[in-house]
Amino acid sequence: MHTPPGRFDADTSSQADAGAVRSLNRRYIVALLLVAALAIAAFAVLTSAMIAEADRSHVINVAGRQRMLSQRIALFATRLAELEPGRPAHAENLGVLRETVSLFERSHMGLTMGDRDMGLSGHLSPVEREIYYGTPDLDRLSLRYIALARTIIDEATAERPVPAAELADLNALAASTLLVFLDQAVNAFDIGGTSAISRMIWIEAGIFAALLLLLVAEAVFIFRPAATTVTDALRKQTEARLQAERMARMRRELLATMSHELRTPLYGLIGHMDLIDRSKLSAEDTEHMDLAVKSGELLKKTVNTVLDFSALETGKLSVSPQITDLVKVMRDTADILRPRAEAKKLELRLDLDESLPAAVMTDPLRIQQIVMNLAGNSIKFTNEGAIILTVRDLGAEEGAVGGVIAAANGDTADGGALLTMRRVALVVQDTGHGMDDAQVATIFDAFTTFARSEAGAESTGLGMAITQQIVQLMGGHIDIDSTPGQGTVITVTLPLPEVPAQIVADQAAGKTEGGTVPANHAVAGKSGTALECLIAEDNPINAQLLQKNILKMGHIPTMVGNGEEACQTLFSDPDRFQVILMDIHMPVLDGEMALERIQSQLRGRQPPIWACTANALPEDIKRYRELGFAAIVTKPIDMAELAVRLNRLAESTAPGGLKTAGGPETGNTPDTQG
Repeated sequence: MHTPPGRFDADTSSQADAGAVRSLNRRYIVALLLVAALAIAAFAVLTSAMIAEADRSHVINVAGRQRMLSQRIALFATRLAELEPGRPAHAENLGVLRETVSLFERSHMGLTMGDRDMGLSGHLSPVEREIYYGTPDLDRLSLRYIALARTIIDEATAERPVPAAELADLNALAASTLLVFLDQAVNAFDIGGTSAISRMIWIEAGIFAALLLLLVAEAVFIFRPAATTVTDALRKQTEARLQAERMARMRRELLATMSHELRTPLYGLIGHMDLIDRSKLSAEDTEHMDLAVKSGELLKKTVNTVLDFSALETGKLSVSPQITDLVKVMRDTADILRPRAEAKKLELRLDLDESLPAAVMTDPLRIQQIVMNLAGNSIKFTNEGAIILTVRDLGAEEGAVGGVIAAANGDTADGGALLTMRRVALVVQDTGHGMDDAQVATIFDAFTTFARSEAGAESTGLGMAITQQIVQLMGGHIDIDSTPGQGTVITVTLPLPEVPAQIVADQAAGKTEGGTVPANHAVAGKSGTALECLIAEDNPINAQLLQKNILKMGHIPTMVGNGEEACQTLFSDPDRFQVILMDIHMPVLDGEMALERIQSQLRGRQPPIWACTANALPEDIKRYRELGFAAIVTKPIDMAELAVRLNRLAESTAPGGLKTAGGPETGNTPDTQG
């Protein structure tokens, strides 16, 4: 069999290269392991030496101070004997003597038995132990010295003369025996520290020498042939790690803040606006209230979207197409934006193309979110002039269809109605400061901010990043034309399926199947069966809101301020309540601990417990399900949806209905809402 020229050489070379790479990898791994081992050993030795030196120095200082304190005790005891009791000088000397004796005693106990507050371990070497407990018995002498001093202090405190015998013994010990043995203790501590440091230095020198030899070997056999590759790989790895850590940290901080700090007050804001009796308001106030409710609802939905920002990285952010009146969506959005523009004395104009289709299949929330983000930035960075919102019909895409939609009667036997794909441009134009090319290039980078005005305003990097992702998810694209000092024009082009007029008419007449509960209506009707609801909520605003709405729903709320009160109320009459709404973050006993206590106490006889929380991240929801919450109700709470769920539970607990703690009718399905 003939082998083509050069093939054998190529195969041999490839095999040799692979073998060389494997050999290099093995040597590199071994070298790194050795370097790591030596580095860890060196670090451990150095750290141990530094700690030992610091501890030993402190011990030596304390031991040396004992000598000074012993002489100070003798001095002030002698002075005390010379002073007349009751005199200020006598009291002053007595106080100094008492403090000195206390410090001497505590230091002695710390040196021999340890004192964490003084930084003393109490560990004694054999030589040091011999001094304190052996032939010199410094421990016994020190305790005797302390006892003599205490006797003198007690007599002086009672304003009696200092006993001459005790004073003589005290001075004798201080002048000779005690002082000598204290000096020996200091010397022993000093010698022990010097020896330990010397050993550490020799060990460290040996490790350092071995490390140098290993590094030289690596430089010769590994780093020289692979220096460029390794350096580049390490640089990229470090950059990627730092970037990932930065993004992860900022995302966690943002999502945590959005999830709890915004949801909780937003819940109270929206809920209490819903409770306002519109019939008592003037027409102008009613209009303001309607705009406030619209803005609050949009903010709630926007918070939910931002909380899903992590889903952008995994492609899990979704849109929910439905039959949408694009003109109405744009007018509502303009109404929300107009007060912000007027507050800066800016004109906000809405220009709608007359040829726009009556209805399209799209996600109205996403459309509104796109316009709010773009126009909101324009208002922020424009100080004079106008903001112009334009919606243009670019016509049908030739040969393109947007899928099918069922007929009004739900009959899809004929395939339903074919939708024509229309291209629509959403244009936001302002007369603001504009941006240069560098700013335009980074405006869609997540978490990137930059100054766009002399006032120091910053771009909403996160909002623009989300906007771009939503536009791309909807199959469109976004273009920016900006000139510094003149303004910015942002154009979003979207493909939107046009809904036939007949389906729009049927929907308007109420023939289209389905429907939604009004978002600003807190009551979805009463089931006829009142539920006893135990509600644990520490926030007084939210508690009041829940209480009023549940009363309006026809149910009976019992309010408590923390998990401890919830447990006590439930345990006093376990069969009273049909459902428990449990806040998670509460004082005394939080919702999770309360759930655990209830489960342990009632062992399955408890009513369904729903977690009410502003923590809406997927990992939080999963954890609450695993803990055993029957359902998760996220804040801000959609009162209409809550009413539906409570009514469903009431129907299941009515006579003839289900009377169990599980199953979808009781709310025990671990779904979420809000």
